[in-house]
Amino acid sequence: SSYTEEDMEKLGLLQNIQKPELLNLIDNRSPALVIVNCDQFSTVHWPHTDSRPPRDVLLYYANLDWKTEWAGETLFWDKLYKKIIFTSPYVPGRMVLFGGGVPHSIRPQTFLGPSFRFTLSIFFQRNADAKA
Repeated sequence: SSYTEEDMEKLGLLQNIQKPELLNLIDNRSPALVIVNCDQFSTVHWPHTDSRPPRDVLLYYANLDWKTEWAGETLFWDKLYKKIIFTSPYVPGRMVLFGGGVPHSIRPQTFLGPSFRFTLSIFFQRNADAKA
């Protein structure tokens, strides 16, 4: 489901970021699109990009409790979709900012985990001088 600008303001997520490095990368941009993702252990995800139009993705892991054995990592692939080049474990409250042109997918959670794995995908228009 999508979030409106008003929904994002009520959530207060971006206003409460305290890491200067992340704030610098966001660079006072407003979200162009915000989507809540809800996944179950049976959900299948293929590697994909979010690059049209060129944009950056801020991924927020929203579940308040998550155990390593529940899986649900975000996988980042090489440009040929042949090798995983980075894995971001699902850590409650974690934010990951990446270029939408980077191939990525979700490793489904195990059946031991909670009913749903929630993430918030916040898309920002790409700065003209930014690299993928």
